[in-house]
Amino acid sequence: MLEEQLTGAPDTVEEALRSPQRAEWQAALQADFESLLKHGTWKLVDRPKSSSGKRVKVLTTKWVLRIKRDENSNVLRYKARLIIHGFKQRFGFEYWDTYSPVVRIVTMLLVLLIELLLGLDARHIDVETAFLNSLLRGVTIYVEQPKGFDGGTGRVCLLLKGIYGLKQAARIWYQTLRAHLVEIGFRRCAFDVGLYVSVIEELRQKFVMKDLGRVKHLLSMEIHYEPGRTLCLSQSAYIDRLLTEFGMTNTSTAKSPQMHNEKMLRLEKDKSKVNDPALSYRQLVGKLQYLISCTRPDIANAVRCLGRHAGAYTKENFTSAKRVLQYLAGTRMYGLVYRRPSAVQDGKLQLYAYSDADHANCPDTSRSISGHVLKLNNWSFGFKSKKQNAVTDGTWKSELVAASTCVENLLWAKELLEEIGMTVEVPKLFIDNRSALKVCQTVGNYEGVKRYAKLGHKIAELVEAKELTLEYVPTSENIADMLTKALGPQRFALLRELLGVEDVAGAKLQQDQDA
Repeated sequence: MLEEQLTGAPDTVEEALRSPQRAEWQAALQADFESLLKHGTWKLVDRPKSSSGKRVKVLTTKWVLRIKRDENSNVLRYKARLIIHGFKQRFGFEYWDTYSPVVRIVTMLLVLLIELLLGLDARHIDVETAFLNSLLRGVTIYVEQPKGFDGGTGRVCLLLKGIYGLKQAARIWYQTLRAHLVEIGFRRCAFDVGLYVSVIEELRQKFVMKDLGRVKHLLSMEIHYEPGRTLCLSQSAYIDRLLTEFGMTNTSTAKSPQMHNEKMLRLEKDKSKVNDPALSYRQLVGKLQYLISCTRPDIANAVRCLGRHAGAYTKENFTSAKRVLQYLAGTRMYGLVYRRPSAVQDGKLQLYAYSDADHANCPDTSRSISGHVLKLNNWSFGFKSKKQNAVTDGTWKSELVAASTCVENLLWAKELLEEIGMTVEVPKLFIDNRSALKVCQTVGNYEGVKRYAKLGHKIAELVEAKELTLEYVPTSENIADMLTKALGPQRFALLRELLGVEDVAGAKLQQDQDA
């Protein structure tokens, strides 16, 4: 979707109606109010009275104002939305369950890659005022009439539909959408319950939908897609906002997110030295983690190191976080770039992965770090950099633990692809440790590995059943190496390129020249 400008809009209705854009804001407020009435969101009733010792709560609301802009910051429209103060809801009275599944980002990326491979278009469809399509059941909720539209009657709204701000709004919308998707023949994917497979035309008969055209913006990602040619995913605007928020717009740049061989810092025990409220450390780390999950896996190891200090961060930790921002400042136009080969072979998809571990890397627990990269036809799509759950007493054992986690994700991707109708070759796992490779290749009793026998046997059984193949890769060629340790600038740049992270602007220019 097009990004919403988070600054520049008035904070209150009063401020909006005093501004030079009074007419635009008044029209936006009226449009949202009429939409609420059109959807039958509530009915007006007399204010309820408490009875039998039970206090009846009437929730309050707020108008949230936004200015919607295009990628060049031109104003598209003024938008108002009525939001309920859901934080005032009480469990067991105004709500029960709230969980609502969403599709995984890695699943969305896989779908985009399949579209690129097959030369398909990728459309972006928006259900207008989605939450207002869901019936509210099982609870009774009263809400004050919207400010500016109350008519002075003293009556209140009895909610009949979901509305933005309700704790359960996303859940009941998901239930509504799921029921209709199944009704018109969609099939929910077993390996990601946020993915449905079928066609979309029949959805238009149920919901008011807007075709936003070829997908260009999604979840803060900038998407440049030429069907059958190139797919580029980047977040330059997101990075710019980060740099502005943390006062780094004019910072010097760094060639890598960490110093070469930089070790993880020990956790600070002195409480007087941690959690300075003047440092927005947790907010920064959280926003960097989202960047990793979408388009910038090259900062995964650095941000993992930062994340372990979220509970007790210091100024030194914040300095390390600012280095990541310095690196991003110099690579703000970088992202994931996928090019479709000029000659695409018909038949099965190739699915493989690189696995790596850095033994006893954590200075506080001596636990190792696992990292892996998943690839589809040489396109990277799945990444992981994570501290292992237990201490291992040997390098190859930590590699075995990392391989086990990688295989789980590799097989998940295979099953997901097969469920949406793709044919996949037997997946392959690349490991750079020969001892771990030996244990994974054959089921057997190996001296000194009783504790890890289950992990090795599980992989070995997959190999024997011809559901997985294994291959040794030199450490110098193992892409996952950059997800487990801090590398020097030259090696980091090499592996970053193999990972598929490169200058998106350069990729677009090259595509235009080749056209």
